[in-house]
Amino acid sequence: MYNLLVVDDEMIISKYVAKVLRDSELLKDMLSEVRCAFSAYDALEILEAEHIDIVMTDISMPGMSGIKLQEEIKKNWPNIKVVLMSGYNEFEYVQAALRNNGVDYVLKSEGEEQFVLSVKKAVDELEQERKSEEIIKKAAHNLKLANGLLRERVMEIINNMSPEERKNLAAEIITKGINFENESDVEAFYQSIAERLLQAEEDNQLAGSSKIIEFINSYIINHLDEELSLNKFAELLNYHPSYLSRVFKQEMGISFSDYLTGIRVEKAKELLQQNDLKISAIATMLGFEDASYFTRFFKKNTGMAPLEYRSR
Repeated sequence: MYNLLVVDDEMIISKYVAKVLRDSELLKDMLSEVRCAFSAYDALEILEAEHIDIVMTDISMPGMSGIKLQEEIKKNWPNIKVVLMSGYNEFEYVQAALRNNGVDYVLKSEGEEQFVLSVKKAVDELEQERKSEEIIKKAAHNLKLANGLLRERVMEIINNMSPEERKNLAAEIITKGINFENESDVEAFYQSIAERLLQAEEDNQLAGSSKIIEFINSYIINHLDEELSLNKFAELLNYHPSYLSRVFKQEMGISFSDYLTGIRVEKAKELLQQNDLKISAIATMLGFEDASYFTRFFKKNTGMAPLEYRSR
């Protein structure tokens, strides 16, 4: 809701225009108060004392004209919207209104509807400016928040670095951090630092992932006769099973269970070529509880029973 001031040295006209605007159905949810002033000087006193959003002023007034009042408003209250009224259709008045960022120029002879529409235009401009200001404030708040979180993340990574790495990077932040001219430079700097550190962290994780996979592969080959599971490796390596599962699939392109199945199938085929080995012995060597379980496993994954595969 907005406050409006009608200014006209003719009291009857000022009060009439104010009543038209108060009674307007179009403006009833837009205007909270409509006041009157009977000279530019009275208007300036009201503007000094109260919050006004829109001024609708006559141009031809004794002492100080509406054009001069508009100039004072533009200088001291640039956010106020001004609508100029006149009884004369003179082009220089229109020029003056536009030059001083007036919202509209209204001829008194145009009637009540035009008064209402000109104020509606001013309200629309105020609403648009208000929304724009809210977006700017929110963006500024988010930028400050992002900077804060980014700094925290950077410092967290720094704290996990070696003493020498931490010293060098901290020196860079301190040195460059005092030479920024605006907030966007600060954001860009911390963003570049974060990207560099996060990339280094990712590289370290990849190197660590390779070592994890290397350990799992080696352990499987040398312990096929044991019960092997993702949970067991999670305990051995002190990682959460879900994390280990994700790392394994990223590195190998296959799930842990499918990989283990493939290893056991290939090893079973190799052992079945040795005719002196019993099926029960092969089952034990591959970590199965009994021969029947191994037989079902082998047939499911090859389409043949172990003895059938051996006798091919």
